[in-house]
Amino acid sequence: MCGTPTIKNVTARVVSNEGIAPDYYRMVIACESVQVHFAAGQFFQLRLFPDKLDPLLRRPFAPSEFILNTITFIYLVVGTGTKLMTGMKPGEPVEVLLPLGNGYTLPTDKEVQAVLVGGGCGMPSLRLLAAELAVRGNPVYTALGAPQAATLLEVPAFQACSAEVVLATDDGSGGIQGTAVDAAASIINKLDSHQPVELYACGPMAMLRGLAKF
Repeated sequence: MCGTPTIKNVTARVVSNEGIAPDYYRMVIACESVQVHFAAGQFFQLRLFPDKLDPLLRRPFAPSEFILNTITFIYLVVGTGTKLMTGMKPGEPVEVLLPLGNGYTLPTDKEVQAVLVGGGCGMPSLRLLAAELAVRGNPVYTALGAPQAATLLEVPAFQACSAEVVLATDDGSGGIQGTAVDAAASIINKLDSHQPVELYACGPMAMLRGLAKF
């Protein structure tokens, strides 16, 4: 990525907003008259109601997909702000501050095997990274973990650009019974030890701690 992109505060409108899993929603917003670009790992801040002070603070989200001026992202209902978001209808305005953050450091060598580990809302945020690594020619392996099969997110998208996808659920209803760390371990233990491996992870702190320990 060349140079530093200019951060913009733009008006967007809701295109769609639908429940996709227990407590998870997928929202699509279209930025008006602005072409959007994100590097994998960057995020944006969303202000729900531009003409109101409540809720006051913006909410941070990472895109799972963007096409020209349209951003798709998945959010989990965890508090007042995200609960209000579930009721937003197509055409409603939002304010978007973007792009934010530095993004992931990508491997310079195509021989590097990339292992992506995602849990919770971290799963869809890794989707752009998986696609970019695949285009660059790096072998991509993806480990996803969730409490149950219904909350494994964006699995088909990862399968489309990964050499292997290993799923894990706490209750064993999807993939192996275990965590995202268990899924990652099953991948890493099978990889060619003569090729370098880089690990990318996004998910709950407990998952990240477990992965660091592994």
